[in-house]
Amino acid sequence: MSVIITQLNTTPGNIPVNLSGFGSAYNITVSTPQNVTVAVNADYQPEQSYYLMRYNQSGSAWGGPVNTTLLISNNSAAFFISDSGIYRLFTDREPPRIE
Repeated sequence: MSVIITQLNTTPGNIPVNLSGFGSAYNITVSTPQNVTVAVNADYQPEQSYYLMRYNQSGSAWGGPVNTTLLISNNSAAFFISDSGIYRLFTDREPPRIE
């Protein structure tokens, strides 16, 4: 099993409505379906919901959440993917605070 992970300088596409990007986007190439761990330099908040999404290059948009278990910390994120592609973690955008 081999994996090549390239952190992208610029995230493709628009951020999905009601979500915020978490960390960087990565171009991940896998030879077979496997677990992948990427570096995360963001403030992980366990009470938030997190989603892994794959970029649909033909549609130029982020697809729905990838069906996988996420193991996230302030330093890394681990998940299982079956295909190569561009991936990014997202979290729910915080609702506006009403005072």
